[in-house]
This record gives sequence, C-alpha cells and structure tokens, in this order.
Amino acid sequence: MKQAILTILARLVTAMKADSLAFHPLVLPIIKGAIEPGSETQVYLLEDALDLWANIIAQTPSNAASQDLLSLAPYLLPIFELGSENLRKALEIADSYLLLAPSHMLSEPLRPSLFTSLTSLIGQLRPDANGLVCNLVEATVRAAEHLGSEPAVEQTASDLVSTGFLPALLTGLHGSWKAHCTTGPRALDPPVDGIVETDYFSILARLAIASPNTFCQAVQASAPEQADLNTTMTWLLEEWFSHFENIGDPSRRKLTALALTKFLETSQPWILQSLQSLMTIWTDVVVELREDAPDV
Repeated sequence: MKQAILTILARLVTAMKADSLAFHPLVLPIIKGAIEPGSETQVYLLEDALDLWANIIAQTPSNAASQDLLSLAPYLLPIFELGSENLRKALEIADSYLLLAPSHMLSEPLRPSLFTSLTSLIGQLRPDANGLVCNLVEATVRAAEHLGSEPAVEQTASDLVSTGFLPALLTGLHGSWKAHCTTGPRALDPPVDGIVETDYFSILARLAIASPNTFCQAVQASAPEQADLNTTMTWLLEEWFSHFENIGDPSRRKLTALALTKFLETSQPWILQSLQSLMTIWTDVVVELREDAPDV
C-alpha cells in the first residue's frame, strides 16, 4: 500500500509541476522516513521514495527550494555507500540538487562529505555509472566557478585533493600512460581506458579552464610517486594528447582543446614543448566546427 501511495504521489507531483510545492510539507517527511539509514521501511520503499524525490526536485523552481527539501541532501551519501541498483538514481538526484541549489551543495560540511563518498566509488563501477560520478564532480567544479570565482575553485580543488579523489584519478591515468608505453607481448592493460579516461580528463579540463594555477597546485599535490610538477605534466599531457583521437563526443573534444589552450597562460616548458600537438588539436576542432556550421 505504501509503495502504491509513493507512486501516485510521484505522478501527482509531475502533473502539478510548480503547483506541487503545496504538498511538500506532506511529502518530504514520507521521503525522509524511507531514506533514513536504519529505517524499517527503507528496504521496501527506497526505490519508490527516490523516484518521488527526483520528481519533487525536478518540479521545484530554483528560487523556491525549502530548507526541508535541502536538508534531505545529506541522506544521499549513505545511499551511495549501499552500492545497490539505486546508486544511479541517487547520483542523478545529487546532480539535480546542484542545479537547484548549488550554494547549498557546495557548503560545509556537505561538499567534502560528498567528495569523500564519490572517492570510494571512482574506478569501482561500470563505465556508465562511473560516468555519472565524474559528471557530478565536473558539475561541482562548474558550480564553484560560477558562484565564487577562483577562491571557490581553489577550495573545491583542495577538497578533491584531501579526500583522495584527484590522487585516485591521476593514479589511474598514470597507470594508463605506463601501459600505453609498452608494446608487444609484454604490453600492459591500461587500468583506465575509453570513455572512463575521457570522463577523467573532462574533470581535469574543467579545473584547468576555471583556474590553470589552481589546477597546477592540485596536480602537484596529487601526483603519483610524489613527482615534481614538470615530470607529472609531461606524462599527463602526453597521455592527454594521445587520447584526444579517442574522444567521440564533439563537446568533450572542444572542452579538451580549450583546457589545453588555457595552459599557455602558464608559459611553462611542459606546454610550450607541446605546441605542435596543440596545433593539431586546434586544426581538428576548427574543421569539426566548420563541418557542423549550417550552409550559408
């Protein structure tokens, strides 16, 4: 009976759109009771409660998010830890919260707690679910840049380092670079490849576009084997440039081109010695843009 009620409420919220705000005092306690850790009804109602929760956020105007609705956001973190089939829906709800109330999602202590939970997931999921994790982190970087400019980006990058997210990301990319340096019968399988590697580089690209200096500081603090920045950026750019041809999404290719171009602001040797590769990327992206342009 409770499952049926939650399903009906979800459809009602979708049908009423913004007018469903009047039902929040009635509906939000029901959701809270189903998603609380240790709740007796969580096993039976979690999936339906997540559907209702997602519909409520989708139909709530950005200037009308109540404190009761925002207070539910921390309950997403224990759901991440469950690692069940509800993980995808929970990640989608977190992404919707970033669109609805970015300042709340980037506040203390929710922001570092969120990154800590996502760090435990990175690299442990199938490519599509791993992509949702990376997209969520990418969205937080964009939100930080939009809300607080460089200081907010610095804090976000610092949290990505301290929670272990960025070190885990760079360790995976470093392993792939080493694997791609091997050939023949002794060739190694890269730990990160394909769309997963594209997702990793997209996060790095967002950081680089937001603040190249912050990016360099974060990478140096997260470098595998505690290497210096020049050593780290040399292998990282080599892997980044070589992976460019494997990026199928045109928007991700443009993002990569912008990020790599942004590094020119640093005037560091590791980017200046890659000018030839950078020009190749510029040419490829410009050709793609011309092909997509409508005929005049």
